[in-house]
Amino acid sequence: MSILSFCPLARGLCLGAALSAAPLASSTLTWDQARQQTLQGNPGLVSAHLAVEAAQQGLALADAGFWPSLNAVAGVNRDQTTALDALPALGLGSGQSSTGAGYSGGVQAAWTLFNGFGTLYARSHGMQQVAQAQAQYGAASAALLLSLHQAFNQLLYDQQNSALLKAIVDRYHQDTLYQQMEFQSGQTARWTFLKSQSDEAQVQWDLEQNGLNTQSDQAALAVLIGRDPESFTEVQVDGDLTVAQAPADDKADWAKALETLPALRLQRAVVAANEASLGQVDAAIYPTLSASGSYMLSGGDTLGPQEAVLAGGLSLSFNLFNGGSNLAGVRQARAVLEGSRNDLANQLLQLRGAVRKAWAAYLAAADRLPSDHLATVAGEERFKTVGALYSAGRAAYLDYEQAETIYTQAEQQELSARLSAAQAQAAYQDQLGLGLEDVQASPAP
Repeated sequence: MSILSFCPLARGLCLGAALSAAPLASSTLTWDQARQQTLQGNPGLVSAHLAVEAAQQGLALADAGFWPSLNAVAGVNRDQTTALDALPALGLGSGQSSTGAGYSGGVQAAWTLFNGFGTLYARSHGMQQVAQAQAQYGAASAALLLSLHQAFNQLLYDQQNSALLKAIVDRYHQDTLYQQMEFQSGQTARWTFLKSQSDEAQVQWDLEQNGLNTQSDQAALAVLIGRDPESFTEVQVDGDLTVAQAPADDKADWAKALETLPALRLQRAVVAANEASLGQVDAAIYPTLSASGSYMLSGGDTLGPQEAVLAGGLSLSFNLFNGGSNLAGVRQARAVLEGSRNDLANQLLQLRGAVRKAWAAYLAAADRLPSDHLATVAGEERFKTVGALYSAGRAAYLDYEQAETIYTQAEQQELSARLSAAQAQAAYQDQLGLGLEDVQASPAP
Protein backbone atom coordinates (compact mmCIF):
# COMPACT_ATOMS: atom_id res chain seq x y z
CA MET A 1 0.00 0.00 0.00
CA SER A 2 1.39 3.42 -0.95
CA ILE A 3 2.10 5.75 1.93
CA LEU A 4 0.64 8.60 -0.14
CA SER A 5 -2.82 7.12 0.35
CA PHE A 6 -2.45 7.79 4.07
CA CYS A 7 -1.17 11.38 3.77
CA PRO A 8 -3.91 13.87 2.88
CA LEU A 9 -1.44 16.78 2.97
CA ALA A 10 0.69 15.04 0.38
CA ARG A 11 -2.28 15.27 -2.01
CA GLY A 12 -2.14 19.11 -1.96
CA LEU A 13 -3.65 20.17 1.37
CA CYS A 14 -1.61 23.34 2.05
CA LEU A 15 -1.35 25.47 5.18
CA GLY A 16 -3.97 27.95 4.05
CA ALA A 17 -6.51 25.19 3.49
CA ALA A 18 -5.75 23.70 6.88
CA LEU A 19 -6.23 27.03 8.59
CA SER A 20 -9.47 27.78 6.77
CA ALA A 21 -10.89 24.57 8.17
CA ALA A 22 -11.07 26.08 11.64
CA PRO A 23 -14.70 25.69 12.76
CA LEU A 24 -16.50 28.73 14.13
CA ALA A 25 -19.03 28.22 16.89
CA SER A 26 -22.45 29.79 16.70
CA SER A 27 -21.18 32.47 19.07
CA THR A 28 -18.48 34.38 17.18
CA LEU A 29 -16.91 37.75 17.84
CA THR A 30 -15.56 40.03 15.13
CA TRP A 31 -12.81 42.56 15.72
CA ASP A 32 -15.17 45.51 15.49
CA GLN A 33 -17.57 43.88 17.95
CA ALA A 34 -14.73 43.28 20.39
CA ARG A 35 -13.58 46.89 20.07
CA GLN A 36 -17.10 48.29 20.57
CA GLN A 37 -17.77 46.09 23.60
CA THR A 38 -14.44 47.12 25.11
CA LEU A 39 -15.24 50.81 24.66
CA GLN A 40 -18.53 50.33 26.47
CA GLY A 41 -17.73 47.68 29.06
CA ASN A 42 -14.09 47.88 30.18
CA PRO A 43 -14.22 49.22 33.78
CA GLY A 44 -10.81 50.87 33.59
CA LEU A 45 -11.73 52.81 30.46
CA VAL A 46 -15.05 53.86 31.96
CA SER A 47 -13.18 55.11 35.03
CA ALA A 48 -10.79 57.13 32.85
CA HIS A 49 -13.78 58.70 31.09
CA LEU A 50 -15.35 59.65 34.42
CA ALA A 51 -12.05 61.25 35.42
CA VAL A 52 -12.38 63.53 32.37
CA GLU A 53 -15.89 64.50 33.47
CA ALA A 54 -14.64 65.23 36.98
CA ALA A 55 -11.86 67.46 35.61
CA GLN A 56 -14.40 69.34 33.49
CA GLN A 57 -16.44 70.04 36.59
CA GLY A 58 -13.27 71.27 38.28
CA LEU A 59 -12.90 73.78 35.45
CA ALA A 60 -16.46 74.92 36.10
CA LEU A 61 -15.50 75.51 39.74
CA ALA A 62 -12.55 77.63 38.63
CA ASP A 63 -14.82 79.67 36.34
CA ALA A 64 -16.98 80.57 39.31
CA GLY A 65 -14.22 82.89 40.53
CA PHE A 66 -15.02 85.36 37.74
CA TRP A 67 -18.53 85.96 39.11
CA PRO A 68 -19.73 87.80 42.22
CA SER A 69 -21.20 85.84 45.09
CA LEU A 70 -24.74 86.66 46.22
CA ASN A 71 -26.12 85.47 49.55
CA ALA A 72 -29.53 85.80 51.17
CA VAL A 73 -29.45 86.23 54.96
CA ALA A 74 -32.28 86.19 57.51
CA GLY A 75 -32.60 85.93 61.25
CA VAL A 76 -35.06 86.19 64.12
CA ASN A 77 -34.40 86.75 67.80
CA ARG A 78 -36.31 87.03 71.05
CA ASP A 79 -34.86 88.38 74.26
CA GLN A 80 -35.89 88.87 77.88
CA THR A 81 -34.28 91.48 80.13
CA THR A 82 -34.53 91.37 83.97
CA ALA A 83 -33.31 94.44 85.87
CA LEU A 84 -31.28 93.63 88.95
CA ASP A 85 -31.31 97.32 89.72
CA ALA A 86 -33.32 100.19 88.34
CA LEU A 87 -32.74 100.78 84.61
CA PRO A 88 -34.32 104.14 83.78
CA ALA A 89 -33.14 103.96 80.20
CA LEU A 90 -35.27 100.89 79.66
CA GLY A 91 -38.06 102.01 81.96
CA LEU A 92 -37.48 99.10 84.31
CA GLY A 93 -37.44 99.19 88.06
CA SER A 94 -35.46 96.83 90.21
CA GLY A 95 -36.69 93.25 89.73
CA GLN A 96 -38.84 94.08 86.70
CA SER A 97 -38.55 92.23 83.35
CA SER A 98 -39.27 93.01 79.73
CA THR A 99 -39.33 90.89 76.57
CA GLY A 100 -38.73 91.83 72.96
CA ALA A 101 -38.51 90.26 69.51
CA GLY A 102 -36.81 91.24 66.30
CA TYR A 103 -35.98 90.04 62.84
CA SER A 104 -33.72 90.95 59.97
CA GLY A 105 -33.29 89.88 56.35
CA GLY A 106 -31.64 90.95 53.14
CA VAL A 107 -29.03 90.18 50.51
CA GLN A 108 -25.25 90.49 50.54
CA ALA A 109 -22.92 90.54 47.53
CA ALA A 110 -19.14 90.32 47.18
CA TRP A 111 -16.94 90.43 44.09
CA THR A 112 -13.18 90.15 43.80
CA LEU A 113 -12.18 92.76 41.24
CA PHE A 114 -8.44 92.06 41.17
CA ASN A 115 -6.23 89.48 42.82
CA GLY A 116 -3.07 89.61 40.75
CA PHE A 117 -4.78 87.60 37.97
CA GLY A 118 -4.97 84.64 40.33
CA THR A 119 -8.45 83.76 39.05
CA LEU A 120 -7.21 83.69 35.45
CA TYR A 121 -4.35 81.39 36.41
CA ALA A 122 -6.74 79.18 38.38
CA ARG A 123 -8.90 78.79 35.30
CA SER A 124 -5.81 78.04 33.19
CA HIS A 125 -4.77 75.41 35.72
CA GLY A 126 -8.24 73.88 35.54
CA MET A 127 -8.05 73.74 31.75
CA GLN A 128 -4.77 71.87 31.98
CA GLN A 129 -6.28 69.46 34.48
CA VAL A 130 -8.90 68.66 31.84
CA ALA A 131 -6.17 68.26 29.23
CA GLN A 132 -4.28 65.89 31.54
CA ALA A 133 -7.40 63.80 32.18
CA GLN A 134 -8.07 63.61 28.44
CA ALA A 135 -4.47 62.57 27.77
CA GLN A 136 -4.70 59.94 30.51
CA TYR A 137 -7.87 58.63 28.91
CA GLY A 138 -6.03 58.50 25.58
CA ALA A 139 -3.18 56.58 27.19
CA ALA A 140 -5.64 54.14 28.76
CA SER A 141 -7.39 53.67 25.43
CA ALA A 142 -4.08 53.09 23.61
CA ALA A 143 -2.88 50.58 26.21
CA LEU A 144 -6.21 48.80 26.04
CA LEU A 145 -6.08 48.72 22.25
CA LEU A 146 -2.68 47.04 22.38
CA SER A 147 -3.87 44.45 24.90
CA LEU A 148 -7.06 43.84 22.93
CA HIS A 149 -5.15 43.50 19.65
CA GLN A 150 -2.73 41.04 21.18
CA ALA A 151 -5.46 39.01 22.89
CA PHE A 152 -7.58 38.92 19.72
CA ASN A 153 -4.57 37.92 17.59
CA GLN A 154 -3.57 35.27 20.11
CA LEU A 155 -7.03 33.72 20.05
CA LEU A 156 -7.02 33.77 16.25
CA TYR A 157 -3.67 31.98 16.39
CA ASP A 158 -5.04 29.40 18.84
CA GLN A 159 -7.97 28.61 16.56
CA GLN A 160 -5.83 28.38 13.41
CA ASN A 161 -3.16 26.41 15.24
CA SER A 162 -5.85 23.98 16.36
CA ALA A 163 -6.89 23.38 12.74
CA LEU A 164 -3.27 22.97 11.68
CA LEU A 165 -2.46 20.57 14.52
CA LYS A 166 -5.54 18.47 13.74
CA ALA A 167 -4.35 18.15 10.15
CA ILE A 168 -0.85 17.23 11.33
CA VAL A 169 -2.22 14.70 13.82
CA ASP A 170 -4.25 13.11 11.04
CA ARG A 171 -1.16 12.92 8.83
CA TYR A 172 0.97 11.39 11.58
CA HIS A 173 -1.80 8.95 12.43
CA GLN A 174 -1.84 7.72 8.85
CA ASP A 175 1.94 7.30 9.09
CA THR A 176 1.50 5.26 12.26
CA LEU A 177 -1.06 2.98 10.59
CA TYR A 178 1.22 2.49 7.59
CA GLN A 179 4.28 1.74 9.74
CA GLN A 180 2.21 -0.67 11.80
CA MET A 181 1.28 -2.62 8.67
CA GLU A 182 4.87 -2.50 7.42
CA PHE A 183 6.17 -3.77 10.75
CA GLN A 184 3.56 -6.52 11.03
CA SER A 185 4.40 -7.70 7.52
CA GLY A 186 8.11 -7.75 8.32
CA GLN A 187 8.94 -5.02 5.84
CA THR A 188 10.40 -2.57 8.36
CA ALA A 189 12.02 -2.50 11.77
CA ARG A 190 9.97 -2.12 14.94
CA TRP A 191 11.64 1.20 15.81
CA THR A 192 10.07 2.88 12.77
CA PHE A 193 6.61 1.96 14.08
CA LEU A 194 7.50 3.18 17.58
CA LYS A 195 8.93 6.42 16.16
CA SER A 196 5.70 7.05 14.27
CA GLN A 197 3.69 6.47 17.45
CA SER A 198 5.98 8.85 19.34
CA ASP A 199 5.63 11.59 16.72
CA GLU A 200 1.86 11.23 16.70
CA ALA A 201 1.70 11.33 20.51
CA GLN A 202 3.81 14.51 20.60
CA VAL A 203 1.57 16.34 18.14
CA GLN A 204 -1.51 15.08 20.00
CA TRP A 205 -0.09 16.60 23.18
CA ASP A 206 0.55 19.85 21.32
CA LEU A 207 -3.11 19.83 20.29
CA GLU A 208 -4.29 19.27 23.85
CA GLN A 209 -1.96 22.01 25.13
CA ASN A 210 -3.31 24.38 22.49
CA GLY A 211 -6.81 23.67 23.79
CA LEU A 212 -5.77 24.71 27.29
CA ASN A 213 -4.09 27.82 25.91
CA THR A 214 -7.29 28.65 24.06
CA GLN A 215 -9.29 28.59 27.28
CA SER A 216 -6.76 30.86 28.97
CA ASP A 217 -6.71 33.29 26.04
CA GLN A 218 -10.52 33.34 25.90
CA ALA A 219 -10.56 34.39 29.56
CA ALA A 220 -7.96 37.12 28.90
CA LEU A 221 -10.03 38.54 26.04
CA ALA A 222 -13.21 38.42 28.12
CA VAL A 223 -11.59 40.44 30.92
CA LEU A 224 -10.49 43.15 28.48
CA ILE A 225 -13.99 43.40 27.02
CA GLY A 226 -15.49 43.57 30.49
CA ARG A 227 -17.27 40.22 30.43
CA ASP A 228 -17.24 37.30 32.83
CA PRO A 229 -14.74 34.66 31.59
CA GLU A 230 -17.18 31.93 32.60
CA SER A 231 -19.61 33.13 29.92
CA PHE A 232 -16.89 33.35 27.28
CA THR A 233 -15.72 29.74 27.07
CA GLU A 234 -17.60 28.93 23.84
CA VAL A 235 -16.89 32.19 22.07
CA GLN A 236 -14.59 32.14 19.06
CA VAL A 237 -13.20 35.10 17.18
CA ASP A 238 -13.80 35.68 13.50
CA GLY A 239 -10.93 36.99 11.39
CA ASP A 240 -7.47 36.21 10.13
CA LEU A 241 -3.88 37.04 11.05
CA THR A 242 -3.50 39.57 8.25
CA VAL A 243 -0.71 42.12 8.46
CA ALA A 244 -0.67 45.47 6.65
CA GLN A 245 2.40 46.48 4.71
CA ALA A 246 4.88 48.21 7.02
CA PRO A 247 5.89 51.76 5.98
CA ALA A 248 9.31 52.23 4.38
CA ASP A 249 10.21 54.59 7.24
CA ASP A 250 8.55 56.01 10.34
CA LYS A 251 9.08 59.73 9.73
CA ALA A 252 5.55 60.55 8.55
CA ASP A 253 3.97 58.55 11.38
CA TRP A 254 6.23 60.24 13.93
CA ALA A 255 5.28 63.68 12.64
CA LYS A 256 1.62 62.85 13.33
CA ALA A 257 2.43 61.23 16.67
CA LEU A 258 4.10 64.42 17.89
CA GLU A 259 0.66 66.00 18.12
CA THR A 260 -1.43 62.99 19.14
CA LEU A 261 0.69 60.80 21.45
CA PRO A 262 -1.13 60.70 24.82
CA ALA A 263 2.16 60.64 26.75
CA LEU A 264 3.34 63.84 25.06
CA ARG A 265 -0.06 65.50 25.43
CA LEU A 266 -0.05 64.62 29.11
CA GLN A 267 3.43 66.00 29.74
CA ARG A 268 2.68 69.18 27.80
CA ALA A 269 -0.42 69.64 29.96
CA VAL A 270 1.69 69.11 33.08
CA VAL A 271 4.09 71.84 31.93
CA ALA A 272 1.20 74.21 31.19
CA ALA A 273 -0.41 73.43 34.55
CA ASN A 274 2.88 74.19 36.31
CA GLU A 275 3.06 77.49 34.45
CA ALA A 276 -0.43 78.31 35.74
CA SER A 277 0.59 77.25 39.25
CA LEU A 278 3.51 79.66 39.09
CA GLY A 279 1.10 82.43 38.08
CA GLN A 280 -1.16 81.58 41.02
CA VAL A 281 1.75 81.78 43.45
CA ASP A 282 2.91 85.05 41.86
CA ALA A 283 -0.58 86.49 42.31
CA ALA A 284 -0.20 86.30 46.10
CA ILE A 285 2.46 89.04 45.91
CA TYR A 286 -0.04 91.55 44.52
CA PRO A 287 -2.83 93.33 46.43
CA THR A 288 -6.41 92.11 46.31
CA LEU A 289 -9.25 94.50 45.55
CA SER A 290 -12.81 93.44 46.40
CA ALA A 291 -16.22 95.09 46.21
CA SER A 292 -19.06 94.35 48.61
CA GLY A 293 -22.64 95.46 49.04
CA SER A 294 -25.69 94.62 51.10
CA TYR A 295 -29.32 95.58 51.56
CA MET A 296 -30.83 94.68 54.92
CA LEU A 297 -34.33 95.08 56.43
CA SER A 298 -34.97 94.71 60.14
CA GLY A 299 -37.79 95.17 62.60
CA GLY A 300 -38.91 94.58 66.13
CA ASP A 301 -42.19 93.82 67.87
CA THR A 302 -44.35 95.67 65.39
CA LEU A 303 -45.45 94.25 62.05
CA GLY A 304 -43.35 95.33 59.08
CA PRO A 305 -39.75 96.50 58.78
CA GLN A 306 -38.69 99.41 60.87
CA GLU A 307 -35.24 99.91 59.37
CA ALA A 308 -33.63 99.53 55.94
CA VAL A 309 -29.85 99.68 55.45
CA LEU A 310 -28.11 99.84 52.07
CA ALA A 311 -24.34 99.51 52.28
CA GLY A 312 -21.48 99.16 49.83
CA GLY A 313 -17.77 99.56 49.70
CA LEU A 314 -14.36 98.57 48.38
CA SER A 315 -11.65 96.80 50.30
CA LEU A 316 -7.95 96.50 49.51
CA SER A 317 -5.68 94.00 51.17
CA PHE A 318 -1.94 93.62 50.71
CA ASN A 319 0.26 91.21 52.60
CA LEU A 320 3.39 93.11 53.64
CA PHE A 321 5.25 90.28 55.34
CA ASN A 322 4.59 86.62 56.11
CA GLY A 323 8.01 85.25 56.84
CA GLY A 324 9.06 85.12 53.17
CA SER A 325 6.70 82.27 52.31
CA ASN A 326 5.42 84.00 49.16
CA LEU A 327 8.88 84.34 47.66
CA ALA A 328 9.79 80.79 48.64
CA GLY A 329 6.59 79.57 47.00
CA VAL A 330 7.51 81.38 43.78
CA ARG A 331 10.98 79.84 43.73
CA GLN A 332 9.53 76.42 44.42
CA ALA A 333 6.97 76.74 41.61
CA ARG A 334 9.67 77.84 39.18
CA ALA A 335 11.84 74.84 40.04
CA VAL A 336 8.88 72.49 39.51
CA LEU A 337 8.14 74.16 36.18
CA GLU A 338 11.71 73.82 34.93
CA GLY A 339 11.78 70.20 36.05
CA SER A 340 8.60 69.40 34.09
CA ARG A 341 10.04 71.08 30.98
CA ASN A 342 13.11 68.87 31.18
CA ASP A 343 10.87 65.85 31.72
CA LEU A 344 9.07 66.76 28.50
CA ALA A 345 12.34 67.01 26.58
CA ASN A 346 13.51 63.65 27.98
CA GLN A 347 10.19 61.98 27.20
CA LEU A 348 10.30 63.29 23.65
CA LEU A 349 13.67 61.60 23.11
CA GLN A 350 12.53 58.36 24.76
CA LEU A 351 9.36 58.16 22.68
CA ARG A 352 11.22 58.86 19.46
CA GLY A 353 13.52 55.94 20.16
CA ALA A 354 10.59 53.69 21.10
CA VAL A 355 8.73 54.48 17.86
CA ARG A 356 11.83 53.75 15.79
CA LYS A 357 12.39 50.45 17.60
CA ALA A 358 8.75 49.36 17.19
CA TRP A 359 8.81 50.32 13.49
CA ALA A 360 11.99 48.31 12.87
CA ALA A 361 10.51 45.26 14.60
CA TYR A 362 7.27 45.61 12.62
CA LEU A 363 9.11 45.96 9.29
CA ALA A 364 11.37 43.00 10.04
CA ALA A 365 8.47 40.77 11.08
CA ALA A 366 6.39 41.71 8.03
CA ASP A 367 9.33 41.22 5.64
CA ARG A 368 9.91 37.75 7.03
CA LEU A 369 6.48 36.41 6.05
CA PRO A 370 7.20 35.73 2.34
CA SER A 371 10.31 33.68 3.15
CA ASP A 372 8.44 31.66 5.77
CA HIS A 373 5.68 30.96 3.25
CA LEU A 374 8.25 29.85 0.68
CA ALA A 375 9.75 27.53 3.29
CA THR A 376 6.32 25.95 3.77
CA VAL A 377 5.83 25.52 0.01
CA ALA A 378 9.31 24.03 -0.33
CA GLY A 379 8.73 21.73 2.63
CA GLU A 380 5.47 20.50 1.14
CA GLU A 381 7.07 19.79 -2.23
CA ARG A 382 9.95 17.95 -0.58
CA PHE A 383 7.54 15.92 1.53
CA LYS A 384 5.58 14.91 -1.55
CA THR A 385 8.72 13.93 -3.46
CA VAL A 386 10.36 11.96 -0.67
CA GLY A 387 7.03 10.36 0.22
CA ALA A 388 6.65 9.08 -3.34
CA LEU A 389 10.22 7.77 -3.35
CA TYR A 390 9.74 6.12 0.04
CA SER A 391 6.54 4.37 -1.01
CA ALA A 392 8.36 3.14 -4.12
CA GLY A 393 11.21 1.76 -2.02
CA ARG A 394 13.73 4.26 -3.37
CA ALA A 395 14.18 6.29 -0.14
CA ALA A 396 14.85 5.32 3.44
CA TYR A 397 12.43 5.92 6.29
CA LEU A 398 14.82 8.39 7.85
CA ASP A 399 14.66 10.49 4.69
CA TYR A 400 10.88 10.41 4.75
CA GLU A 401 10.77 11.24 8.47
CA GLN A 402 13.15 14.14 7.99
CA ALA A 403 11.10 15.53 5.11
CA GLU A 404 7.90 15.27 7.12
CA THR A 405 9.47 16.95 10.13
CA ILE A 406 10.78 19.81 8.00
CA TYR A 407 7.37 20.30 6.42
CA THR A 408 5.60 20.22 9.80
CA GLN A 409 8.03 22.69 11.34
CA ALA A 410 7.69 25.00 8.33
CA GLU A 411 3.91 25.02 8.66
CA GLN A 412 4.09 25.81 12.36
CA GLN A 413 6.83 28.40 11.85
CA GLU A 414 4.81 30.23 9.20
CA LEU A 415 1.79 30.46 11.50
CA SER A 416 3.99 31.66 14.39
CA ALA A 417 5.58 34.25 12.11
CA ARG A 418 2.16 35.55 11.14
CA LEU A 419 1.27 35.94 14.80
CA SER A 420 4.58 37.71 15.52
CA ALA A 421 4.03 40.11 12.63
CA ALA A 422 0.47 40.87 13.75
CA GLN A 423 1.66 41.53 17.29
CA ALA A 424 4.49 43.73 16.00
CA GLN A 425 1.97 45.76 14.00
CA ALA A 426 -0.15 46.21 17.13
CA ALA A 427 2.93 47.28 19.13
CA TYR A 428 3.82 49.87 16.47
CA GLN A 429 0.29 51.30 16.57
CA ASP A 430 0.59 51.48 20.35
CA GLN A 431 3.84 53.46 20.14
CA LEU A 432 2.08 55.91 17.82
CA GLY A 433 -0.57 56.43 20.51
CA LEU A 434 -3.53 55.05 18.56
CA GLY A 435 -6.54 54.30 20.76
CA LEU A 436 -9.70 52.28 20.42
CA GLU A 437 -11.53 55.22 18.87
CA ASP A 438 -8.80 55.71 16.25
CA VAL A 439 -9.11 52.28 14.65
CA GLN A 440 -12.88 52.08 14.23
CA ALA A 441 -12.60 52.26 10.43
CA SER A 442 -9.74 49.75 10.20
CA PRO A 443 -10.29 46.11 9.20
CA ALA A 444 -9.94 43.22 11.58
CA PRO A 445 -6.34 42.53 12.60
